[in-house]
Parts: sequence; structure tokens; C-alpha cells
Amino acid sequence: MGHICTSCTTKDSQIVQELASAVPNTGSPTFWNQTVYFTGGAYVQAYKVNQGLLFTPPTLDQAAGGGPTIVTANSNADGIHWSLSYSGELWARDAQTLKVLYTSRQAANGRDLVPPITHFATAIEADGKVFIGTQNSLVVYGLLP
Repeated sequence: MGHICTSCTTKDSQIVQELASAVPNTGSPTFWNQTVYFTGGAYVQAYKVNQGLLFTPPTLDQAAGGGPTIVTANSNADGIHWSLSYSGELWARDAQTLKVLYTSRQAANGRDLVPPITHFATAIEADGKVFIGTQNSLVVYGLLP
């Protein structure tokens, strides 16, 4: 299913592209608008995709907020990259620039803090809200009336 990779450093020559040590080793990639987002450890990287290959180096690299991610958007516009750090902090970034728009620690009096999360917790989105399952509750984030 792959192609011959003459520049690969591994013994598997049937892969399409190899990026040795280019992406974090934890987290699952997220895809939106011809961009693949990788998270892990403490940072987020975004690679543009063209003709099935990832452009290197990553077009975006931002500190903090690694962990499982989702992207919410209005089709190909208004993308928000959401990540839930392993410490239980929810981050919202502009999906084009990775500029931080919001973190769950910034609201006054700890209003938006995420309770202790379960192992491998991942945020999901539905009806314009972000849902996070915690150890003993379901937390819902959305716009206030």
C-alpha cells in the first residue's frame, strides 16, 4: 500500500514518508483543513499536507497543552484546536495559528477548572459544546448566555 522510500532509515522501505523524531511520541494525530496536528508531552505541532506528504519542518509549534485533541470548525473556517493536557487543563487555540484563545485555568475563581480526569480522557464536541468525562462527572464547556 505504500511506495518505495529510498531515503528511509528503517528497514521498512514500503512506507510513503518517514519523519524520524519529527513528531511527539504520544497522542493521536488530528486532521483538519489539509493540516495534521500532532501533540504529545508539552507541545503541539501542525504539518501542512500536500499530495499525501507532510511538509517539514512543522508550520506551527506552540508550547503547552499537549494531549488528546479535537478540532471544531464551521466547515473550512473558524477552526479551533482543542487539547486536554495530561494535567487536566483544557486549551483552545486558533487552528490556523495555534494562538491560545482560552485555557480552563483563566476564568475567575477557578470556574472552568477541569476536575480530575480519567486515564486517556479525550474531549468530544457536539452542538457547539465541548464535553469531558472526568473521574466522577461530565463537564460541559460552551458559550455563556
